[in-house]
Amino acid sequence: METICLDVLNSDWHDYRHAGKGEDRLPKAAWQEYLVAQWSLPVSIPPDADAIAALQALRSLMQRMVQSILQNQALTEQDLAELTGYLNAAPFQTHLVSEDGRYHLQETPLHNDWRWVLRETALSFATLLTEHDPTRIKLCENPDCRWIYYDESPYANRRWCENTCANLMRVRQYRARHRRK
Repeated sequence: METICLDVLNSDWHDYRHAGKGEDRLPKAAWQEYLVAQWSLPVSIPPDADAIAALQALRSLMQRMVQSILQNQALTEQDLAELTGYLNAAPFQTHLVSEDGRYHLQETPLHNDWRWVLRETALSFATLLTEHDPTRIKLCENPDCRWIYYDESPYANRRWCENTCANLMRVRQYRARHRRK
């Protein structure tokens, strides 16, 4: 599953091959351009320091909420209220539009700024919690990776974010078993 909230969560990047190597990709211009293009967000200016700090705070909130989900704990009222604040971060208009003989609602921001990105990220996280199974939100079992993903496997038994981590962990386990012999 691809959603903007997972992209923002995983912008706190860790090298899946080496412990301790990582970077915060949120402040990087190339990553910001990717995010805006990937999700067709109507933002024309780069974020200022306040917008980056707000995105980092939203990411921390979502990480905390994911940890609660992973530990089978209920989300706190404070976290829910904070997420609601991000949902209300940007004013928008709703339009009824016709496309191919069908009608649907389209939301457009009143201001094309990074508050809209905050809102869209929070909305995608709230949608993940409300319209999908939150127990399928998982953390890669590679301790060096820490990638957060949505498990779409039939039995919800996926353990790693990608085959790359799965193969790496299997090789590590194989080598560890053979070193003991």
